[in-house]
Formats: sequence, structure tokens, C-alpha cells
Amino acid sequence: MCLWTIGLFPAYVGLLLVIGGAIYLPSAASAHRADVEVRQNGAPATGEIVEIGRASTPGGGRGGGSTTYYPVTEQEIRGVHTRTEWRHYASTESGLWVVGRQLPLLYDMGGSTRMVIDTPEASALLGRKVRSFQLGLLYGAPASVVGFGMVYTGRRMNPDAREKRARARALRSKQLRRRTP
Repeated sequence: MCLWTIGLFPAYVGLLLVIGGAIYLPSAASAHRADVEVRQNGAPATGEIVEIGRASTPGGGRGGGSTTYYPVTEQEIRGVHTRTEWRHYASTESGLWVVGRQLPLLYDMGGSTRMVIDTPEASALLGRKVRSFQLGLLYGAPASVVGFGMVYTGRRMNPDAREKRARARALRSKQLRRRTP
């Protein structure tokens, strides 16, 4: 087995981790930051879970991936009845959210529309998401660099590949000589 073949696995897995982290980390970090800020100065409210939303996460191959569940609540804040889909609080644990359950909420009194679910489980869920995307970046970037380095080095060291490159160069130069009068 060649060095470049061995390097393919960490190269592509690392690349997927980096792409996933780069796409999802900003959203998760923003939700976590809002959670921390609203907890410091937020006013209490109560929402009732009226529905459990579902979303599918992509996975490799047919039937891969998983389903995540998030609460949909109705609440009255400052005399206004609202409905909120809490997608940032999505979890693969189907029993975490139960229809009919009263959820303690906190909302930003400064007039913004920021609200958070005021439970330790919800805060921990946001923190875990941020950490998992950070770890994806932390482990994915070096794995990708090392893997692609192995691929590049293995291809350069492979005698068969060197012969193919030499033949391709010779063929290109031969074709160029034919074209010039």
C-alpha cells in the first residue's frame, strides 16, 4: 500500500471536519453567546411546547445521517403572543422535548427578539455543540494537512507515477513540436 493511499483517509476526513466546523461553528457560537448574554439580564417568561420539530442531518450512504428534534413553543411576551422554533436546541435525543411541557424562558428586555430556554440542559446542549465544532476544526485541520502531505509525498516518491509524469511531459513536448511550423 502506497503512502499516498494511506494519506487519503485523514486528508478527506480532516477536510470534511474543517468544512463542517467552518459552516456550523459561527451559528452555534452566536446562539451560545446570546444564551450567555440573555441569562445575565433577561426577564423570565414561560413557553409551552406545542410541537416537536424534526430535521435530518446528512450522512454517508443510503439511510445515513440522523434525525434531530427541537421544541416549538408558544409564549406571550410583553402582551404579544409568539411562536418560536428553537432549532439551535436541536438534539438527537428524541425524549428531551415533550409536547405540553412548560419551558422556562428568558427574553432580552432591551427590545431585541433574543430569547433563550432557561434550563441547564439547554445551555449544556449549546455548549456541547460549540465544543464539537471547535474540536472538528482543531483535529480536522492538522489531519487534512498531514493527509494531503502524505498524498503529495507518496505520489512524488512513487516510481510508477514518476514514469507516467515523464511520459506525459515527453508526449506534450512532442505534440508542441508538431504544432509549431
